Amino acid sequence: NVSKISQVGAWQWPAAGHIIQSFTGRDGNNGLDISGAEGSPIRAAARGIVVYAGSGLRGYGELLIIQHNEEFLSAYAHNRVLLVEEGFTVEMGQIVAEMGNKD
Repeated sequence: NVSKISQVGAWQWPAAGHIIQSFTGRDGNNGLDISGAEGSPIRAAARGIVVYAGSGLRGYGELLIIQHNEEFLSAYAHNRVLLVEEGFTVEMGQIVAEMGNKD
């Protein structure tokens, strides 16, 4: 139950790497693109519940969406492998996926 999730405080960076493209909100870039080696770990930025895990949204590859509270979500796109399923509660820093390749 999302109402049981505590207030989101500090957030953790989800992956090792440099920002190669910043959020613009236009031209289809709705997030940060982080460089990194394929297969490297993707970590939950904060505690939450996995509300989506799959590849049904075109253009995002293997996508994971975590709901942190009634206001905040985080999304992790273009993964090689998802390590959690919908309904799982994850902790900040928990490995939730392996980095894939956007191309």
